[in-house]
Amino acid sequence: MEDTVHDTGDDTDQDDHEEDLSVLEQEQETQHLPQKKQRRQPNRSEITVEVEEDIIGKPASIAYHDCLRQLCEFVALPIDSCNGKDPITQKQCQAKGPFEINIKSRVTAAVIEWVSHVLVAHVISFLIQNIIIVLYYFTYYIFSMCFLLPLFQLCPQGHIVWRWSSQPTLKFGSQLGDFLMATNILLTGNNYTKVKMLFNFMNMGMINERYFAGIQDNYCVDTIKAFWNARRAKVIANVKTLGPTVALGDGRMDSPGFCAQYCTYTAMDNATRQIINVVNVDKRETSRKSTNMEKVAFIETLDTLKQDLDVIEFCTDAHSQISALFNKNKGLYKDSGVKHTLEMWHGAKNLGKKIHAAGLQKGCSLLLVWKKDICNHFWYCCKAANTVEDFWDMWTGLLHHVTGEHQWGLGGCYHGPLEENGNKELIPKGSTAHRKITELIMDERWSKTIPKYLTFRSTGALECFHAHLLMYASKRIAFVPPVYAARTLLAALDYNEHCSRPYYVKADGKYSYHKMYNKKSGGFCLYIKKVKKSYEYIKDRQCAILRCKLDQLAAGRGMPRKRAMRPDDPRRLGTLSGVPAPSTEQILETQRSRGRGEPLPQK
Repeated sequence: MEDTVHDTGDDTDQDDHEEDLSVLEQEQETQHLPQKKQRRQPNRSEITVEVEEDIIGKPASIAYHDCLRQLCEFVALPIDSCNGKDPITQKQCQAKGPFEINIKSRVTAAVIEWVSHVLVAHVISFLIQNIIIVLYYFTYYIFSMCFLLPLFQLCPQGHIVWRWSSQPTLKFGSQLGDFLMATNILLTGNNYTKVKMLFNFMNMGMINERYFAGIQDNYCVDTIKAFWNARRAKVIANVKTLGPTVALGDGRMDSPGFCAQYCTYTAMDNATRQIINVVNVDKRETSRKSTNMEKVAFIETLDTLKQDLDVIEFCTDAHSQISALFNKNKGLYKDSGVKHTLEMWHGAKNLGKKIHAAGLQKGCSLLLVWKKDICNHFWYCCKAANTVEDFWDMWTGLLHHVTGEHQWGLGGCYHGPLEENGNKELIPKGSTAHRKITELIMDERWSKTIPKYLTFRSTGALECFHAHLLMYASKRIAFVPPVYAARTLLAALDYNEHCSRPYYVKADGKYSYHKMYNKKSGGFCLYIKKVKKSYEYIKDRQCAILRCKLDQLAAGRGMPRKRAMRPDDPRRLGTLSGVPAPSTEQILETQRSRGRGEPLPQK
């Protein structure tokens, strides 16, 4: 890739160029020609980068070698002859052009070299050089002065007359484009393997994986963490001004099932919908038990938030281990003053699962017909009830409603007039299905959780964030702990920066909607489009990461080949398996291929 300068289209720029008479039409008069000006002197000095602003945000392009070669044919070099010296006689070459143009790829950069012609003279001199050095010089001067010099202006040493690179080069030979390529792969949430495949398909050079990993570990990870801490401090300060905090929390595993390695627990402020804390837990920190990671992450999250904010309520999903932490008798946070509440969507989903399982039993199939209505009624009761007594008054009325009874001795349904039965089959009173639904909605253990639902909280915004997290930390790709943590923080920064952006307004002043089909409900939903993300903070991150590199070079140090693990790196606790791996020979003796049962090929 090369830096480019785009023409602004200003007419004054044309005055700096020479006018060629050959391009003028014959009928034009010479007195109308603009005054010929002196050619602008080229900048012969190498482009250097001393501060991050010298390169960050500069435009770049993909340049094909054939196009560069075509450009070089029109370029006038700032020197007219070769300045190289003979290694033995130390005489200056003075070979004149035209020079041979060599274009080579150096990782992601293009390097152009103007080389003196060597052709026959070089070949002959090379052969004679192996016979006797005297004949070499005699042949060289004869061929150069009498035969070849007038035609080709040859240089038998093949000196590089001029070299140009499409990227600025830093100390110790590293190229800025390569450095920024590795940096931006991480900042954009991309995957190195896929980007490398893209470059390979386009026949372009690409940094190697070791160099990419070194830049991530040495320059990016700590810088991203520091930036997150600074932005988080501003969010915390803003949340403090709003008074006591109601926090929403949810955990996200890095892979489905019980084989997860990481758990990311995210806390969000209910009022501002801003992420106020992110905690990552490795399975090695929980004795290699992935089922305990969310509990450990929640404890770390709440302990951190209690130091920063006045947390009066914490809403989570119905995680049994987290609920046990708030047990009034022996819970870790029984005297913390923090009220634990449960999220409505998970509560309704769990209720729906129980009704669905009961509806599959003999004589209870009508429960499947009423499942959606029962779950909707649960939502309504939690939203409308101010006290537990109000909830039970509305909730138990369901047992009468499903039988077609809307008025009874001690009360009645809260809804208005209904169509006569409609299209829904009623549940006979006293039937197996009626007894089963009574058992479900009056379950003693479940009824103890009802007070936790009456705040009517939702963690839907956190679910959206977890979906957004896949952009930076896909569940199909494994990352080392520091990089995984950095990617989750990048996702949190992205979310906080753009969650409050306004809706997109069309030219006619109306909002723009898009429809989405829900396969489960069988209907469509409307969503309002928002304006595109700006990512204004990314330039600051690029500058900060590059500043780390420039400061290191200024101190006379390059990128270390190997860096020691950080003190908090979970890899210090050992391997994920927890047991030493056998030798390759031992595995080859016992392992068989799936299906055929054949041993693995050995060579």
